[in-house]
Amino acid sequence: MYWKNYSKFIQSDYMERSYWHSSKAVYDYKGYRIIFDHYTFHSSVGIQSFESTVTRVYCQFESSKPMYLKICKATFLNRVLNIFNTSQFRIVDTRFNRMYQVFLNRGVSPAALNRSTTNKIMDLNVVELIIDNNDGIWGTALGKNIYELATYIDKDDLEFSVLNDIKALFEEIIDSLAINNQIKPVVEQQP
Repeated sequence: MYWKNYSKFIQSDYMERSYWHSSKAVYDYKGYRIIFDHYTFHSSVGIQSFESTVTRVYCQFESSKPMYLKICKATFLNRVLNIFNTSQFRIVDTRFNRMYQVFLNRGVSPAALNRSTTNKIMDLNVVELIIDNNDGIWGTALGKNIYELATYIDKDDLEFSVLNDIKALFEEIIDSLAINNQIKPVVEQQP
């Protein structure tokens, strides 16, 4: 019912649960499909089995240029591990630089990290935000030139206002990438 209610709230499509996939809200933004759902991680250590469910938000898009962006919380361990990483990028906002580490390649325009976007990331306390095509961020292989913009939250029932703030963040990033990197929506092939 959670995703069904959120779908109604944002006037988006709703997809029922299918096999091991959760139900989802699929919001169309200028042809880009922003998907909200739950993802459950399973792991085993010896005879112990662990399970963790997160709320994930992702959007696939097409780009003719290779793209990679990773924004993650700046921890002491991350800083030490990435001290010599040449793809690390700093922005003008020193507060953001203290809170986050940014890694990007030349395919991603730094304009995607404008003041409004970085403020939204800090306000939402985003743990990680990624653009990549490495076998799909969530384990689903992506087609040629297909990338995912994705984030997750370690809770399975968020306030709709928080989901709307994440939706606004994604819309802003998509607009910036469309202008500065000429990304396009993924056109789904019909069988």
